[in-house]
This record gives sequence, C-alpha cells and structure tokens, in this order.
Amino acid sequence: MNNQDAEPLVHSMRKLYNGYYFAMSGYDESSSVTLPVYNPHLVFHYLSNFQSEGFVAKPEEPTAVHSTTILKSIADVGEFSANDLVELIVSKSVKSRIKAEFGYSELLSVGKDREITWSLLVYLGILTLNPDGSLRVPNDIIKSEVSVVI
Repeated sequence: MNNQDAEPLVHSMRKLYNGYYFAMSGYDESSSVTLPVYNPHLVFHYLSNFQSEGFVAKPEEPTAVHSTTILKSIADVGEFSANDLVELIVSKSVKSRIKAEFGYSELLSVGKDREITWSLLVYLGILTLNPDGSLRVPNDIIKSEVSVVI
C-alpha cells in the first residue's frame, strides 16, 4: 500500500488507538522523543479486519468490550461510581495518585478506594497520564466505552 492509500488508515488508527503514556515524568507533548503509544493489540485487530474485509466500518474489539465490563463492575461496587466517570468525561481529566504496586488484598478495595481504582484503570489501559500527571481517557475507542457505562 502506498503512503497516500495508507494515510486514512493511519489517521483512523491514531484517533482510535493512540494516546497512551505511562511514564511519571519527562512527558512533553511537543517533543518527538516522548510520543504517546498505540495499543498494539487493537492495531493488529484493526489491520487484520482491514486485510480480510478491505475496510473497517465500526471497530469492535474484544479489549474494548472488556473495558466496558470492568468499568460497569467497578461502578457497581461502592464509593467509586458512574459519577466519577462523568466527572472524568466532562473535565477531560481527573487528579489521582497512582499506586506503583498493590497486592491481592488491595484489589479487593477496587471500587471502594479511589486511588486503587484509578490505578487499576491506568494499568488496564483504560486511562493514561497527562503531562501534568492527571489521568485521562487515551483515545476514541476507550472514550466510547466509558460513555457507555455512564
């Protein structure tokens, strides 16, 4: 495929799957060194569909479906609710400290402890970091999944 034919695919994949950044420091949106990354699983799924069908009308990835299931489960547990997700969508970001490590006992606090819940959502790729350290939804696929929950 030549560059001209590939450009619409690249543009579509950028909107749908790009935008992840996980380092806690050194993030500069204007730098070509610290570019956000794509979710490779979703990119390969998209390319596979494109190769077999010749187009991708509406991406339907199993990873996105799992994101919806995870978000609904968390929102039903306790303190963390759909209102937290509404705040995230409306303000486009949320401030929270991310725990570098947590164990099984802390996972039992998902939905009840905001810090653990936001941290898990980062580690699952549902959220990512902004340059200021706040959390945001990384791309259009995840944004649509978060919107389904609210």
